[in-house]
Amino acid sequence: MIRKYAQLDAKIFTVKEIFRDVERWASWMPGMESLEVLEHSAEHWLIRVRERQMGRLTTRKLEIRDTPDGYTETQVAGGPLRHWKTTWRFTEAPTGRGTVVSTLIEIDLGFLRFLISKRRVQRNIDHNYAQIVGRAEARARRLEARRMPTVWGVQPGQALKIMVYETPTELELWFGERRFVVPLAE
Repeated sequence: MIRKYAQLDAKIFTVKEIFRDVERWASWMPGMESLEVLEHSAEHWLIRVRERQMGRLTTRKLEIRDTPDGYTETQVAGGPLRHWKTTWRFTEAPTGRGTVVSTLIEIDLGFLRFLISKRRVQRNIDHNYAQIVGRAEARARRLEARRMPTVWGVQPGQALKIMVYETPTELELWFGERRFVVPLAE
């Protein structure tokens, strides 16, 4: 069992969105060359991935299950390992800024334990985990930059149209599409 932790400088909503977008994993997960969705429902995916693990090209079938705070990825067929299960958990950072990614990896090398050292497996997992976290954080920053907060529906670079109308009893202010009415003092 291997435990990994990382803190990403991104909102928890964005981090969850990136990791739960299973169909796009092949575009950013290290070593993953292709991904085919075999089954999909709101909280479950069955996928076939073709990936490079420890220098070899393999094909595995994975079951992905959503959980309230993350997801679980389980190898159900194929691959060089007898057993592989990864539990990803996302929580808000204690400082209130960013997201903590906690990962629990359960693996059984099977016959490969006689051919591959545990140290090599650990180095490979450490390297891949660092890449996953780095790439996820970069994707989160790009996604959050596209979601710049707007001021009354005006996107960055657009002009905010302000209109003021005075009536005998009130002052009517329009900021873009928002209307505010201020009664005049008597």
